[in-house]
Amino acid sequence: MGRRTDLTLGAAAVGLCLGAAGCGGTRPAAGPAGSGKLPLSVALARPPAGAAASLSFCGGSVVVPLDPELHSAILKLLRADFQRAVILEPGRAPTEDLVATVAWSPEELSLALREPAGDDVLFETRAGDGAPFYPCEVPAAYWTFYRKTRQNAALAEFSRRLREVSLSLPRRLAAVADARTLFLEAQGREKAGEIRTARGVYERTLVRLDPRMRLFAEVFARYAPLAAKTKAPPIPEEARQRLLAGQAGLKAAKDPAAAAAARADLEHAARLAPWWPVAWLRLGDAQEEAEELKAAAQSLRRYIRLDPKAEDASSVAHRIRSLEAR
Repeated sequence: MGRRTDLTLGAAAVGLCLGAAGCGGTRPAAGPAGSGKLPLSVALARPPAGAAASLSFCGGSVVVPLDPELHSAILKLLRADFQRAVILEPGRAPTEDLVATVAWSPEELSLALREPAGDDVLFETRAGDGAPFYPCEVPAAYWTFYRKTRQNAALAEFSRRLREVSLSLPRRLAAVADARTLFLEAQGREKAGEIRTARGVYERTLVRLDPRMRLFAEVFARYAPLAAKTKAPPIPEEARQRLLAGQAGLKAAKDPAAAAAARADLEHAARLAPWWPVAWLRLGDAQEEAEELKAAAQSLRRYIRLDPKAEDASSVAHRIRSLEAR
């Protein structure tokens, strides 16, 4: 598989979808009923002019220069779904609600929407079936048509997924903003010596965030020492049910999709009860089995931080070192 790079560096290697009807026909309206667009602004990041990427495939390599037309295609897609969409020039601090980045490898495209303040990913979708955009078995004379067909399908997939999350994106942004406010409050309570109150506010902060977020990691780092010293709150029943479902799903999984669904249940359990050490342990087990080594090490590390006196703390610490060495 070729090295993954910013799609803005790979415009020459993919086809464009610039027709008036979008990708494959007229696009349905996005966002809340009656508006057709999300009431949010988005900035599409662009790398410096003249940037290029070297990609390896088919036993050779190609240098792919920046092509401004690619940004036009992605920007047009975003403008169809958002109230306002602009290019984010290098060096400009974003003032928009979201920052969009697009990445490309020879096998897939991905679109991510980030929260500008912390650069945390709020939404990400990928398009590609594992087949290369430069298929070695296809004569070079047909590559342009082949790339355009693949690119059009990818952009149509991006548009479909954006419509699916149209109502949740504003809610996710609001949750992150609320979490930042609570995080400041929790730190103030902790500084004032109100440890139990601080713990509770940290917990209210964590449940508003995706555990994969950088902000979650920052909050958890402050929270874990308090959690190890004070009594934990009850485990929500839904978290217990999610954990059981995830464990059962992993045992019964017959294909990668089923295993991924089971891991999602375990992730949800950890998100519902981030103070529950067992949730992180079981999630780490599942992530390690799926070869998600970095994520597995992080989950297991959270398990130990919440329960440093656990009987298996030493063996889990050894597993973490092994995962980090792989």
